[in-house]
Amino acid sequence: MAMVNASLCDGSLPASKKYAVVSPLLKKPFLDPAELRNKRPVSKLTYASKVIERTVASQLTRYLESHDLMPRMQSGYRKYHTTETALLCVMSDVYSAAD
Repeated sequence: MAMVNASLCDGSLPASKKYAVVSPLLKKPFLDPAELRNKRPVSKLTYASKVIERTVASQLTRYLESHDLMPRMQSGYRKYHTTETALLCVMSDVYSAAD
C-alpha cells in the first residue's frame, strides 16, 4: 500500500512499473494465424500497475459521483448501471416521445 500511496501523492508511476509484455493474440480461432491483421496486441502489465490503476479509477469514480459530476444517464463504467439500465432509459424516452 505504501507504493500505491506514494505513487498517488507523487502523481506518477515508478519507472520499473511502466513496462508491459506485448504479445500478438489471434482474434478468432478460425482465422489464419500467418496473417498479421488477424491478430491483436495484448499487453500484460505488472501486478503493481494494475493495483494502482484500480485504486485511481475507484477514487476518481467516487469523487465524480459524490460531487454529482457524472452524467445522470451514463451507464458505462458505473456500478449498478448495466446495458439493461441503458436500454430501459432509451425505451422510456421512446414511449414518452410516442405519447
